[in-house]
This record gives sequence, structure tokens and C-alpha cells, in this order.
Amino acid sequence: MDENFTATEYADEVIQDVTNGLVFIVSMAGMVLNITTVLALVHLPWSSKPNLRLVLSLCVANFIFSLNFFIYMITYYSNPSGSGYVSTCLLFEVLKCVIYLYIYFNIVSIVLDLYLAVTNPLGYASIVTTGRTNKLLVINAFISILIASLTIVFNYVTLPDSNSVQTHENSCSIYSEFFYIRSFNWIFKVSIFISIPVLIVLLIIIFLAVKATNSSANRRQPSNTRGVINVMLVVFCFLVCFGPYQFISFYIQESPNRNRSFLITAKFLDRLYYVNAFFSPLIYSTRMSDVKKGYTLLFKKCVSAASDYQSVFTGD
Repeated sequence: MDENFTATEYADEVIQDVTNGLVFIVSMAGMVLNITTVLALVHLPWSSKPNLRLVLSLCVANFIFSLNFFIYMITYYSNPSGSGYVSTCLLFEVLKCVIYLYIYFNIVSIVLDLYLAVTNPLGYASIVTTGRTNKLLVINAFISILIASLTIVFNYVTLPDSNSVQTHENSCSIYSEFFYIRSFNWIFKVSIFISIPVLIVLLIIIFLAVKATNSSANRRQPSNTRGVINVMLVVFCFLVCFGPYQFISFYIQESPNRNRSFLITAKFLDRLYYVNAFFSPLIYSTRMSDVKKGYTLLFKKCVSAASDYQSVFTGD
């Protein structure tokens, strides 16, 4: 009996390590994609356009989100449950929550920006300016930090010391020796449950508005339609990566006696958070014309710099 339990436990650890390894590789690729997308956008002469500022800010946030996971994974596998591990977990959770909120508000801003561009094309330029976009990004960062700070205060004021910092045995955490702040769970849940109906309704309105504009003009406008589809894909990936675990975590809390296959699924869904940081820049890199132009300019600049560097040594 003990041998079967040990074998099962070992298999679960292997599955968890494989999952972490795959997600780690994907998140590393996402870091590279986000950095290259940022560089491509920065090289555009018109990079100060409000919609591009929002995309650039989203890529930076995705990069930091993946970097936070990267640092935690190195700490976890180099010194699990060792000295300073609790502090590392709590710092990881705080940064994870703050950056998630910033990504969430950024995606909402992108949807609202597209909504104004489609429903009010004549007044869009006067409403959405570079200065207002920069202020919006600062406000998004401030609100994210404020919400996380208030959540931490609420967590430690309202909960007993034994429950304020949760572990595997007394919470919905599915990782042994993993410490986190309990109240952060509700930030993810509430934001996802609000965004599902709100963002979907807004995107449907935007899509119908673009379709009506194309029909009334009796001509195709692929640029508008493509932009709407790009945002739809970004929102879809965000909800697919962050949404499933929020639903399944309710069952984790209510059912302490969980079966093995369910736990494996829950671990996989939890790690989907970091896959989102790969898909967002991939969508913009492959489908957004401005980003493609930025890649072209970046490539030309690299080739020119390499030629100049070579001519210095050859004397040409």
C-alpha cells in the first residue's frame, strides 16, 4: 500500500515538474516575444499613437509577469522550503497580483480604445490623445498597487494569523509548501467574472458596428475588421488562460478529498496564467501591421549596424 502511494506521489511530482518545465519554456519564449515586440514598436516613428502605447504597455507588463514566474521557479527548484522561501513566495504573490491587475486594466483600456475608435471615429482623435493615454497608464498602475495594498491590509486585519498566510493544508492552494495571501484569490475571481460579460458584450458591439460600417459603405475595410479580430483574440486568450482556474478553485475549496486526476488538471490550469504572456505578443507580432513594420525597421537597423561594425575592422 505504501509502495503504491509512494509511486503515485512520485508520478504526481514528475507530472508537476514536466508541467512547470513546459510552462517555463513557453514563458521564456513569451519574454523574448514581448521584448522584441516592444523594440519593434519603439522603432516606429508613430509609436506615440495611443493604441500603440497601450499595446507596448501590455507587452512590458507581460514581460514582467513572466520574469516574476521565472525568478520564482529558479528559487523554488534551487532551495524549496529553505531559508527565505516564505518571503520569496509572498513577494512572488504580491507582484503576481499587482502585474495581473495592470494587465487586466490594460486590456480593458485596449477594448475601450477600440470601442471609441469604432463608434465615434470623428471624435476619437480629440478624445483619445497621447497625453491622456499616458495618464491612463499611470492611473492603471496606481489603482493596481492600491487594490493589492488594500487587499493585503484587509487580509491581515480580518483573518486570524493562522489563516492570513495560507498553505497547502488549510486553503485552496494545490502546491505543498507554497505560501500566499488568501485574499488575492478573490481579486482574480471577481475581475474574471466581471470581465467575461462586460468585455464580450463590448466586443460584440464593436464587431457589429464595424460590420454595419462596412455594409453601409458597400466596401470592405480589412484594417478595421482585422484590428477588431486582433483585440478579440487577445481578450479570448486572456480569458482562456486566467478563467478556468477561477471556476475550478471553488470546487477545490469545497472538496478537500480531491481525486488525483482533478489535482493534475488544477495544477495545469493554474500554470496557464503564464501562457497568456506568450500569446498576446504572438498575436500582435503576426497580425498587427504596425508591429510588422516595426520589425522591418528594427531588422534594417540591425543589418546597418552590423555592416558599419564590419567596415570598422575591414577598413572599407
